[in-house]
Amino acid sequence: MNVEQAPGGTRILSAPESVPDSGLTRFPTVACSAPCPVCGDCRDDCAECVACAYDACPHCAVPDVTPRTAAMLLAAGVTLSGDLETLLFSSGRPVFVHHLLRAFGMMTSALEHGWRPVPRSLAEQLCLHLMIRYATDLSCEVGEILCANLPRSDYDYYFDRLYDTLLPDDRHETFAERVVRVCDGQRVFDFDGLTHSVSSAGSDTLFRSFR
Repeated sequence: MNVEQAPGGTRILSAPESVPDSGLTRFPTVACSAPCPVCGDCRDDCAECVACAYDACPHCAVPDVTPRTAAMLLAAGVTLSGDLETLLFSSGRPVFVHHLLRAFGMMTSALEHGWRPVPRSLAEQLCLHLMIRYATDLSCEVGEILCANLPRSDYDYYFDRLYDTLLPDDRHETFAERVVRVCDGQRVFDFDGLTHSVSSAGSDTLFRSFR
């Protein structure tokens, strides 16, 4: 991970050098694994399938998280958590930072194993939201380099869909607005600002488990 200093002390992240791909190939690359019991021998990955056009097939679905999409999310999570870790001993709220690091760890660990990340708290929702945002930038900058050994899909890098398919609601967005801002035309992630702006009651809400 490389980190550059921006005016005002805010750190601008740059792309990681590599991502682990052990479980990433478990994610789907196609919408239909033909032959399908409903569609039959689909052509063009259900592009002309009448049943799929009306969501009448329970077996086929356009994948939202492909191996390359997952790789970008993982790279984003690893980089963001690495930047956050630099605050662990300098922040006035190390416990807050530690819990946020654990939330990032839950999301990145799921991706490493080839599992869909399922947030279990607003903190994990926040981390996944930030990962989607940063992955959007990363895929344009270094996607083809980091994902060179992963299978391609027609559905790679559709990150805008992930806000709907991976995040259960938008209650975390007030926290996200405190982290993400633009500095000299670049998107930056200000975790230090988040630690200073969240009250004790807000922390309880952020880290409380949904279950």
